[in-house]
Amino acid sequence: MSLDGVTIRCLCHELRSLSGATVRQVYSPKPGLLTFHLWKGEEAVLLISPAEGRLHLTSQRFTNPAEPSPFVMLLRKHLRGGRLAGLEQPGLERLVRITLERGEGRSELVCELFGRGNIILIKDGLILGGLHPGQPERPILPHREYRPPPSQGKLDPFSLSANEAGFAALLQEGELCEVLVRGIDGLGPRLARELVLRAGLELESQASELTQEARAALFREFRAIFAEIEQGRFAPTIYFDGERPVEATPFPFKLYEGLRAEPRSSLSQALDELFSASEAQAAFAAEQAHLLRLVREGINRLERALDHVREDRAKAEEYEHYRRLGELVLANLDRLERGQREAELLDPLTGQAEPVALDPRLSPAENAQALFTRYKKLKRGMEKLLERARALEEELEHLRAVQLALEQAEGPADLAELAEELRAEGYLKDEERARPLAVGPAGPREFLIDGFRVLVGRSGRENDLLVREAHREDLWLHARGLPGAHVLIKSAGRKVPEAVLERAARLAAYYSKGRTGTKVPVSYTEVKYLRKPRGARPGAVLVQHEEGTLLVPPDLEGLELDRAS
Repeated sequence: MSLDGVTIRCLCHELRSLSGATVRQVYSPKPGLLTFHLWKGEEAVLLISPAEGRLHLTSQRFTNPAEPSPFVMLLRKHLRGGRLAGLEQPGLERLVRITLERGEGRSELVCELFGRGNIILIKDGLILGGLHPGQPERPILPHREYRPPPSQGKLDPFSLSANEAGFAALLQEGELCEVLVRGIDGLGPRLARELVLRAGLELESQASELTQEARAALFREFRAIFAEIEQGRFAPTIYFDGERPVEATPFPFKLYEGLRAEPRSSLSQALDELFSASEAQAAFAAEQAHLLRLVREGINRLERALDHVREDRAKAEEYEHYRRLGELVLANLDRLERGQREAELLDPLTGQAEPVALDPRLSPAENAQALFTRYKKLKRGMEKLLERARALEEELEHLRAVQLALEQAEGPADLAELAEELRAEGYLKDEERARPLAVGPAGPREFLIDGFRVLVGRSGRENDLLVREAHREDLWLHARGLPGAHVLIKSAGRKVPEAVLERAARLAAYYSKGRTGTKVPVSYTEVKYLRKPRGARPGAVLVQHEEGTLLVPPDLEGLELDRAS
């Protein structure tokens, strides 16, 4: 989300309260993002990210690199210990000029929050340095005079508020929202849509087709909004889609009426909350992708190994053939002699002659013994191959279950649990970890269904723990024949109503490979009928007695409200 000119005006209005604050330190936690640690009775951290087009106070705590960049060193040299003397936004441009005083000198930090974005340090009108050297048509180089970006020729909305004819003249050919954005300074696409909605018009309206009444309604709303903005009457609001913050605005927007709205004490607080959630989601997605890549690589490796084992098994399956040939040679010792390379020997069982290759260096009895030795070796090899195939298939089944759990992971706690399982199994090394995530409370997902606690495992290890710590008469559920989570109804022998059993079965279906289907068979039984095979992979159990199966849709409808964690 890039901030428009009106949002930046609101932020500047708030940030002027920092006038007189001292710059204690400057950091760059990651490329393109700077944090200025200020002090005015208490610490305040100003975050500036030109590439993302944002500038606001933050409560986030970043990990800073041990070696600061040359630009950060330049900022520290000229700004550390200085006092914030002023903060201005020219018109409603996406540009903020921060003035800082230190001793007798005065520096200016120009924050360009448009396009690629930039931060430029200026003293006495000359550039000392920039976050990046700008564009060929407008280079940002040391010792040159700073030239502001060229004007876009848009109209000043505050002057336009008193000029209804000038506003009407703006409404030429094109989609209404686009026409407003092109013509009015500080008006971004989001605020343009808000203005159109407040006027009772359709978002897809064509500017040139508006009636006189529609133009008048649009102007009234335009004038009302910009009167509030000019007078600094802001009411910062953050909007949520479920529990996830998705928008932050300087005042309530009709545009987001379908979302849950909450007021915030400042727009900085709302934006910080919004961007923190966005960054957390990005970190979650990066860690999820990292773990999935490792698991998929493991699955591919196992599938290739299984293919090789199957090829070797196809060759080793000839072992019975060598035993039969050895018996044929033994049955025909009197007809054979040393030096023969091949003989046609009669098979007494079939009555047909069969060619047998012989080693001319060996006697007939030694040839028979060599064939039996080959038979035994191949038979032992076949047994080892069968054992190897079983081990590979178990490992493959386990990794596919982990893959499913990763794909269905809902938060950092899920990923942390699965990462620990992969590490314990040797798939994940410490140096292969993605960036650490802020992890919530560990433990299974927990639901409350009509007074019954229902637990859902997040990983194979957690599935094992659920079963191990369960009461013998708790009910266990699992999608039949599919990878998925273990689900436990903590009943301890109490009779579980059909409605509770059915809803718990829907949980088992939802947290399984069958999530995308319409109906999933779910088995259930008491925990006392489960057995963990010795040496089995995490989450593997044998069901000794199945009490029943339910065919249910894999959805959480009606369950979210009962969710305990």
